[in-house]
Amino acid sequence: MERTIKSDMPIWKYIGKGSFTTKAGVIIKSNQVFNALEDDIPFAFRDVIILQNEPKQEVTEVQQDSFYSKQEVIKGWYNVVDTEGKILNEKKLRSDAADELIEELNNIK
Repeated sequence: MERTIKSDMPIWKYIGKGSFTTKAGVIIKSNQVFNALEDDIPFAFRDVIILQNEPKQEVTEVQQDSFYSKQEVIKGWYNVVDTEGKILNEKKLRSDAADELIEELNNIK
């Protein structure tokens, strides 16, 4: 029989003496490795258990709507800049031309 470990649950090792019962009703003995959520372990026994692995957590990236923005230089004239502040156009542009350039740059990425 092959043992399977649930990957979404953390793995713990009990290093204390004797045994204790989890809130789920599972009896854990000394030096036993087990799967349980932190909430299932009684608070009194949390100092005698060691976390063996971290549960896998999904990382979600927050995408920005636009990496580029327009920055007004003179009234009615704009520069297109990236998130670092680098100017991407050669000459100053009107508002509609700057918006078109931003759209083109966002479609490239």
